[in-house]
Amino acid sequence: MEAIYKLRQRPGAEGFRAAWEAAIDRGVSRLESGALARAIQGEERMVVSAGKVLGTEVRHNEALVMFFLKNRLPARYGRSELVPGHPDYEALRERLRAEWDEEQRLERNSPENQEANYQFFMAIKERWRRDWEQERAWADRIPKPASDGEAGARGDAPDAPPAEAPPPQTPPSKSPLVEDELPEAHAFMREDRG
Repeated sequence: MEAIYKLRQRPGAEGFRAAWEAAIDRGVSRLESGALARAIQGEERMVVSAGKVLGTEVRHNEALVMFFLKNRLPARYGRSELVPGHPDYEALRERLRAEWDEEQRLERNSPENQEANYQFFMAIKERWRRDWEQERAWADRIPKPASDGEAGARGDAPDAPPAEAPPPQTPPSKSPLVEDELPEAHAFMREDRG
């Protein structure tokens, strides 16, 4: 038997290999036909009680029947669970995705959401305006150096040491936009991050 398997692998044995595969296919086809006949017709079995044969009955192998149905009609009798790749799964996924996208679009365009966005951006704008005004006020407090022409016009000697300048002021510390400062109307954005 081992020699036959080796012969199939030899170069030039393509014809033998094809005949071998055809014989295997024919045998499997006969097995399938026999199993299908048993699934349809059932098997006759003896009914025995107390060691005596009382008669016979035909029993159908339900597992064999389901095997044929699942393999021959997988769309109808196959696995009932939806998994990616299954046509029903993909159709359901597309439908749910379209519904979800539509809900998101309606929510984005709702008057409540537009008002919340407006309030949020106005709060940011106001914060930036206050920060800019604080920086501007700080910059205005810094003394500007006098040019040589201005010093001579005032009667100061150009080589005279400058008058004592006030100590430098540090700019106000900038704090990042704190969530507590945001309008309550925009609370849903904080919830989305959680």
